[in-house]
Amino acid sequence: MLRRAFLTGLLLTAAQGLSSVAHARSGGGGAKKEGGDEKGENGPWVDVNAVALPIVVNGALRNYVFVRLRVDLNEGSDFGVLKQKEPMLRDAIIRASYRTPFGKKDDLQEIDEARLKAAVKQAAIQVLGAKATGAVTIISQKPRRYLKAVPTKTASAH
Repeated sequence: MLRRAFLTGLLLTAAQGLSSVAHARSGGGGAKKEGGDEKGENGPWVDVNAVALPIVVNGALRNYVFVRLRVDLNEGSDFGVLKQKEPMLRDAIIRASYRTPFGKKDDLQEIDEARLKAAVKQAAIQVLGAKATGAVTIISQKPRRYLKAVPTKTASAH
C-alpha cells in the first residue's frame, strides 16, 4: 500500500511538471506587467547574478563588493542561447577583476563603475559575441563589510 501511494505521488508530481513546462512553452505565462513593459523578466538581456569582486589596496585584499549586472542584447540575437552563457560571462568577469581590481583607491566599499562597465563589455564581447552585446548596466553593488576610508600617505608626515 505504501509503495502504491509513493508511485501515485511520483506520477502526479511528474504530470504537474510536464503541464507547467507545456504551459510555459505555449506562451501562457500569466498577465503582462503594467506600465507597458511587455518583455517582463524575459527581455533581451542577460542578468549576471551577484558576483563578489575584490577590493585590493597596495596588494592586500581589503573587502569584497557584491555586484549585480545586466548586459543588454542587440536585436537579432538568439536570446535563449545567449542567456545560457551567463555562467561563462560571470567567470570572465571574476577573472578580469583579479587581473585588474575595480575598487576605488579612496573607497573600500564601491567599485569604479566606468572601469567595471568597460571590462564587462569586453568580457561580454568575448563570451557572447560582438554583434550580440549591447550596453552594460550595474543594477546594484553592496559591500561585504562597511569599512572606513583608506588613510593616504602624505609627503610631510614627519
